[in-house]
Amino acid sequence: MCDDECPHCGASDRSPTDSEDISAFFQRNEKGNYDIYYSPPVAGYDPEYTILATTAYRNLAIIIEKIAFDLSKPL
Repeated sequence: MCDDECPHCGASDRSPTDSEDISAFFQRNEKGNYDIYYSPPVAGYDPEYTILATTAYRNLAIIIEKIAFDLSKPL
């Protein structure tokens, strides 16, 4: 990331000290399955999460999450 203005608070000329890619993630839903979410590359600063898949298996959710990270990157 480069120095930029914060899209939320307006602070400018700040360098990020840490960042986390949250363009894809999974979480357990109320039925005990795992929903895998991702945000498309056109989302910009504000994520537009959609459910990519749902699975009962945590290991499969991890694999699909990795695919979702690839899908969230611009071509």
